Amino acid sequence: MRMAWDIEHDTDMTQVDGVSKLVVESALGEFKDKCYHGVSPLALKTHDITTALVKRGYPLEPMPYDTWMTKVKSVASSAMKPLLDTFAALPIHETAGQIMRFSSDQPHLNGSGEDQLERMLDWMIERKYMPKPSAAAGSLPLPAAPKPTFVEMPAQMPAAAAATGSPSGGAHNAGIIQMELYTPNHFVEQSDMEVFHNCPGKYTAGLLQNQIGFCGDDEDSVSMALTVVDRLMKKCAAAGIGYDKIGRIEVGTESLLDRSKSIKTHLMSLFEEHGCRDISGVDNYNACYGGTAAFLNSLDWLQSPSWKSDGRYAIVVCVDIADLNAEQSFLNGASAVAILLGPDAPVVVEPERASCMLNTWDFYKPVGWKDSYPLMRDGKHSIDCYMQCLDECYQKLGDRIYGEDDPQRANKLVKDNAYFVNHCTSTYLCKRAFKRTCENGYPKESGGLRLREQQQLYVEKAEPSTWITKRVGSSYTASCYTNLFCLFSTEQQKMVGKSLCVFSYGSGSASTMYRLRVDALPKMDMNIMARLDKRVKHEPSTYIEMIHAYSTSSYGRFGFKPKDWGGKESGVHYLTEVDEWGKRSYERSKI
Repeated sequence: MRMAWDIEHDTDMTQVDGVSKLVVESALGEFKDKCYHGVSPLALKTHDITTALVKRGYPLEPMPYDTWMTKVKSVASSAMKPLLDTFAALPIHETAGQIMRFSSDQPHLNGSGEDQLERMLDWMIERKYMPKPSAAAGSLPLPAAPKPTFVEMPAQMPAAAAATGSPSGGAHNAGIIQMELYTPNHFVEQSDMEVFHNCPGKYTAGLLQNQIGFCGDDEDSVSMALTVVDRLMKKCAAAGIGYDKIGRIEVGTESLLDRSKSIKTHLMSLFEEHGCRDISGVDNYNACYGGTAAFLNSLDWLQSPSWKSDGRYAIVVCVDIADLNAEQSFLNGASAVAILLGPDAPVVVEPERASCMLNTWDFYKPVGWKDSYPLMRDGKHSIDCYMQCLDECYQKLGDRIYGEDDPQRANKLVKDNAYFVNHCTSTYLCKRAFKRTCENGYPKESGGLRLREQQQLYVEKAEPSTWITKRVGSSYTASCYTNLFCLFSTEQQKMVGKSLCVFSYGSGSASTMYRLRVDALPKMDMNIMARLDKRVKHEPSTYIEMIHAYSTSSYGRFGFKPKDWGGKESGVHYLTEVDEWGKRSYERSKI
């Protein structure tokens, strides 16, 4: 018939094999004292299904549901008509835009819902239940993306809804749709740095770091932000989310290049090329917390009533280049993460969150100081501030999720979340932060956890987020989201149907803990490790020379053109000149 109805609703992807397994296990008496829900946690939207068919070469004409049903009835066999009458009597129109949210006692097996749909189509074509496509695969224009979903709230919000923090007219199930990560194409081995600094084992066995990613004076926080957003938008545009669909961009960084002009204004050059200027948001800075401030601000915008009249997506950019002096250069690193936020997201941000804000001087960068390097005069004090914030966020978040009267709320946060993502300046700090999380969940006075149990939990719940940090080093405000990107790329389908806890910290001090629910994976490059393998390796002496060039190019130096350090990549933005007035110019490489 070559027709598709125009109602955007969810189709659940419950697998017969999964239900059968659950039934058999129940019959064998392996389940007790509970009602089990045998349904897949995954669902596909109408647009997902029609897009999959069109990609294969099946032309589909969208039409109103009632028209579609009338045409189907006209060609259906007599055996099908009673079933079609049942469907026709259902209030299908009311399901438009609604999201299926099931608690489930069975995992979705063998890949995503899209993977299952492709297997089903292959099976039906092979057995001739479906005709072969009439057009070549990939030759037909894809269906237009549906309009974003709005949540209509009653004129007076019920007290129960207000108490649970339900959104009032904002995006439904707002969260992460797509992610992109960029790190410079240069690295040095930490084992070589140990030889260079004559401190064997300090950086590898001590800090659990393998490499440092870095740049010279031809890259900075602006060029990296341009690169990561450029890459994200090219992929979004190819998927039907054009430049005109972005309504907000917020940047988090502490690698400031100007005390007035924001990095976000530089990013507008990418959108002005497409005639787009109506995009709100600017920069956020507070040490390593700026990225989370940008993330939560953008999320709050999506969930606000004002979003209803806008309906577009938001982009959050977390970008930093950790820049310390030669003696402390083992703590350097660099990365940028761009996150597309929007409605009906595969990764949903849960409503509860907890913050801890303090007035501390553990790490700071005074204006007019003799150089660009941060002041951290007491490393132990800095760690103490981090742990105090983690303690308070953990306790408050548990109270808000489970209630202060629940005696088990402390360990529930560890038990109920499959993964933990922490801000860190090294992999060792991630490990130490998770140890503190376990101590909050299982206090010593209540018996605590044995060391072996705690280490096993770290391997399962926290270590999978650290593999990129091991290879790029500290990236300040981008580190938390570099770790989140790493977790998705490492665990992939294991994460679907589970939740994770994120702790973000910035010196000074600012911190927040919140949770994400993974209904499906975000769109992103899952082969990030292969990209890291292709970077250019440098000796420690060259590394020190390059980071010194970067430091002087970003602080008090004007009227110069950067050195060409080699290793340039096509499509990456590079700094080309800083004029005598401090105006910085950038170009996209066409190598």
